[in-house]
Amino acid sequence: MQIYEIIDFILLSLIPFIGYSQSYLKDNQTKEIIPEAYILNKKGQLIGKSNQEGKISLFSSFRHYTDSLVIKHIAYKPFHSTGKKLQNIKILFLEQRINKLPEITISTDYDYTIIKGYFRSYQINDLTPVYYADGIIEYYIPKKEKKKIKYRLLNNRSFKNNKYLENEIKRSITLSTKTAGIFNYAYYWLPYRKSDYFFEKLTTQRDTIIIKNNDKENSGKALIDRKNNRTIIFYDCLYPKKEKKNSLFGYTSIIKHMIFSELLNTSNINNSRISQMASCKMFRQIDFKYKKEKNFTRIDAIDEFYTLEIRRIRKKNINKKELLSSYTLIPTQNKEDMEWLKDYNEKIPPLEKSIQKQFGKQLILF
Repeated sequence: MQIYEIIDFILLSLIPFIGYSQSYLKDNQTKEIIPEAYILNKKGQLIGKSNQEGKISLFSSFRHYTDSLVIKHIAYKPFHSTGKKLQNIKILFLEQRINKLPEITISTDYDYTIIKGYFRSYQINDLTPVYYADGIIEYYIPKKEKKKIKYRLLNNRSFKNNKYLENEIKRSITLSTKTAGIFNYAYYWLPYRKSDYFFEKLTTQRDTIIIKNNDKENSGKALIDRKNNRTIIFYDCLYPKKEKKNSLFGYTSIIKHMIFSELLNTSNINNSRISQMASCKMFRQIDFKYKKEKNFTRIDAIDEFYTLEIRRIRKKNINKKELLSSYTLIPTQNKEDMEWLKDYNEKIPPLEKSIQKQFGKQLILF
């Protein structure tokens, strides 16, 4: 697989970086480079990434960071290290995260594809965790792609930082900065929206495909892994703009980064199906402030989804009253039974310890 020289149009690459000397990420099986991995500090804040050559770099404001960190990628298991160690390691090998789902027999006798999975969503304001939610969810994907996606929530947990929220400045008009909640990016899944895009193969990169939609508002790339029969996809959701600014009632929000990635269990992107969706992730960074405030609040929002099961169903077998379409932060449905997560621990990547250790402390179940 040749993916080394593609032009990096992912938005994060526009930020100044400080690269470690000869430090690269590689696949521990194929020994090939791993681009577009995220580096988070011990507070869960994004501080760097790996570029298209797999070289590890930190944002310039974190150039002297030496403390604990984790390297995360949609297709690999998390790698825990420190900023100090990264400066002395030439190559870091990541282990693939394998999530092979049973193949669904192709049939025209269905109305919905049901994708059951685990979602995780959390928000960090200036290094302080404010909201966290996770749960087991079923998405009902209509056979006709343009119809609305709905979901059924099976189990969930929701946490919030009451002390932080109580100390927020109260105003006559208060706009919410809540970003955590039900994972609401199923409509980004490439197999679901494939008809909206065209794939442009690079002449010098046989295994890398540029993805553009007809309006050229979103742009992405697909890295084809033929050996392991999978595809890693990235979208810059702000492309071609560098940021998105909104103002209302004296508030200003600036979306600095909005990156979506997904992993498909196929190397044939042109014939990919929704039943091959393995996992996906959305990262957003938002600067937010009121007009009288001097400094912006930096909001890091991370949403993840991991497929557990896929099946198909006829419309007559669906109880439409159970289906929802509101993607907000839903209170915990059953606080007395929190054992459901144990059934899926082996199938999903672990949560960052920096967030987990705040359960019952800064983050309170509600």
